[in-house]
Amino acid sequence: SSNIVASNNELNTALWPSMEQCPQCKSGDKWDTRAVIAHLKKEYWPKGVQNFRFIVLKKKDGPEHSSSNRSNLTENLIFFAGSAIFVMWCSKKQKRHNKQHRV
Repeated sequence: SSNIVASNNELNTALWPSMEQCPQCKSGDKWDTRAVIAHLKKEYWPKGVQNFRFIVLKKKDGPEHSSSNRSNLTENLIFFAGSAIFVMWCSKKQKRHNKQHRV
C-alpha cells in the first residue's frame, strides 16, 4: 500500500463549496451551516413560489388544462372515498372487537 498524502491546496480544491463560490460558508476551520444551506438553495432551488412539498414553477391557466384538473379532482375524490371506507371498516371492526370482550 502507498502512503499518498494530499497537499493543503489539493484538499482546498476538493472542498465544496469552494471559498471562491461561497466565501461566507467557512471561517477558518469551521463551516457555517446556515451559509452553506443558503448557498445550496441559491444553487439548486429554482426561484418561484416554494412549499416544503413542491415548487410551483408555472401557474396553469386556461381551458387546455381543464382535463388535468378534472383528473386531479377524480384522484382526490377516489382517495377521499377510499379513506372514508377504510375508517368506517376500522370503526366497525373495533366495535365488534369490543362487543366480544364484554361477554
